[in-house]
Amino acid sequence: MLTAFAQNQKIEIKEASLYSDTGKWNNTLELGINFNQSSFSPNWKGGGTNSYAIGGLLNGTSSYTKKRFAFDGKINAQHGIQNTKGQELRKTIDVLLIDTKIAYLFKNPKWSGYLGANLITQFTPGYEYDDDTLYIERQSNLFAPAYLTIPLGVQYKPNSYFFARFGVASLRYTFVTDPEIRKTVANNYGVDTNKKVYRQFGMQIVSGYNRDITSTINFKANYFGFFDYDRVRVTDFVHRLDIVFTAKVTKYINTTLSSILFYDLTQDKDVQLSQVLNVGFLMKLGSTE
Repeated sequence: MLTAFAQNQKIEIKEASLYSDTGKWNNTLELGINFNQSSFSPNWKGGGTNSYAIGGLLNGTSSYTKKRFAFDGKINAQHGIQNTKGQELRKTIDVLLIDTKIAYLFKNPKWSGYLGANLITQFTPGYEYDDDTLYIERQSNLFAPAYLTIPLGVQYKPNSYFFARFGVASLRYTFVTDPEIRKTVANNYGVDTNKKVYRQFGMQIVSGYNRDITSTINFKANYFGFFDYDRVRVTDFVHRLDIVFTAKVTKYINTTLSSILFYDLTQDKDVQLSQVLNVGFLMKLGSTE
């Protein structure tokens, strides 16, 4: 049984430096594509199934710092499909993340106060498949679910490769706007079946680590956590840990190994785990004003 959820796809947050008082906009853009294909002649005795997979990504960042004020904006969009003989098209990845933050730098440059907003959803429907490879019910869709969090808090950034945010006053909205999802997902992702949105107030914790191990290998780790002040129980905490190793083969060819640990009681009572190995093309348009 295979279940597709946008929240279980790799999400990467890269924290820009807040302490470069340039008074100018700094923008970056990454465009990537990967393709895998296999085919076999009718008399191939080794076994195998004709298939192909293609995926694309777009990562954009924008930052601005002037005196004690700073702005950071990020977008991460990824989508991929796979076609295997005898099956319908299936998604391999599907995620849309938008993250923004306005910060005020304290006298101690390692600390700042911030107000932010981040949104996580997906582009296309996700299905649960039976053993006969036919989809039996829709499990997710655009804004079904979607998670919008608006945190207010402090950030600790001791160096260029690590940061931790503590959103001590955070509003979290869970949206389920597709009525079909309310029929097929038992708990409707925590949203009342007569409503389209569920609101929570609590703390959001986000931290990130991004550092080169060697000249060609990079290690990234990002943690996302949230707990509701009305339900301060360990089982109700939301946890997500993304780990990514990237090996640079050539200037434009990269190999990535990523793994995700995810726990959210509104989705499943057990920890969810995924692992993906990719080889693809990545072009980065460096800092531009």
